[in-house]
Amino acid sequence: MVSSLIILGGMEMFKRFLKGIVKNVMAEDINKEKEKLNQEFATILHDITYRLNVLKEAGSGAVDRVHTSDLNIAIHMLDGYVINNNKPTAGSVEWLDLNIVYKGTTYTITNGSTAMKYVWWQFSATDKTKLQFSNTKPVLTQDDILIGLNEGGTFTLTMAPGKMTPGGALMDGSVGSGELGAGAVTEAKIANLAITAGKIDDGAITETKIGSNAVTGAKILSGAVVADKLGTGAVTAGKIGAGAVNNANLFTSGVVGSTALGTGAVTAGKIASGAVNNSNIFSSGVVNGTAIGDGAITTGKIGAGAVAEDKLNMATHFLF
Repeated sequence: MVSSLIILGGMEMFKRFLKGIVKNVMAEDINKEKEKLNQEFATILHDITYRLNVLKEAGSGAVDRVHTSDLNIAIHMLDGYVINNNKPTAGSVEWLDLNIVYKGTTYTITNGSTAMKYVWWQFSATDKTKLQFSNTKPVLTQDDILIGLNEGGTFTLTMAPGKMTPGGALMDGSVGSGELGAGAVTEAKIANLAITAGKIDDGAITETKIGSNAVTGAKILSGAVVADKLGTGAVTAGKIGAGAVNNANLFTSGVVGSTALGTGAVTAGKIASGAVNNSNIFSSGVVNGTAIGDGAITTGKIGAGAVAEDKLNMATHFLF
């Protein structure tokens, strides 16, 4: 009785299928309908295969066995499926003879394949006999189900009970700090540029954390290098910019004494115009006869009345 109902159900589906095809066939759509015929007939054959396998099990004497099609529960169940990795091309997965049972209804899924990552069944889809797939994680309702993930041509089934759940199947934002084990976030897990300034605690970057030559000129804030940051002898001649050393920013009044000047350091070009005068260079009696060159004292250099009679050495008598 059970076997008759299963076969009759498959034949009735086949009849409805043929009637629909005949009704819609038009001359200009023959090729299109032929392709549709091939696809849907393959689906019917897969359904018949599934039903024959169920019939075979029923006839094996296991009369007390319950099949998924006998259940009317709000749980998604897979039945009679084959999934091949790297088929029909490398990086893709294909599914054959796949049946989904949900709330007492069996949905025979059209054979297909994809190179995309996420594969799921959507209850609200117009055509419930086709799986959905995308590289973007889907948003599922309680009536939908993620079948599995295609990881570069290798399929990881998530729908069947007892299967390990891959990370890609977890809901976005569902892994909080409490779910992470101690030391779980290793260097390889941190994406490039993921650690921003706000993630670094104050004082966390110590001297040993700074690489050699990491602190370049552009990294030092203007005015940050003060006197006590300079090592002894650190400022060499080559470190002083042209014109950087001048009276205004280096010397205080009277800081350069005679002992600070090297022998011959004060050349003619270093003496300002009018800087040398009687009041600031000559002391009493410092200029003697040997200091005055021959012919140095001209008429203009002798003051009025400065030469008395006793200063003259001439063969002439003077009365005074």
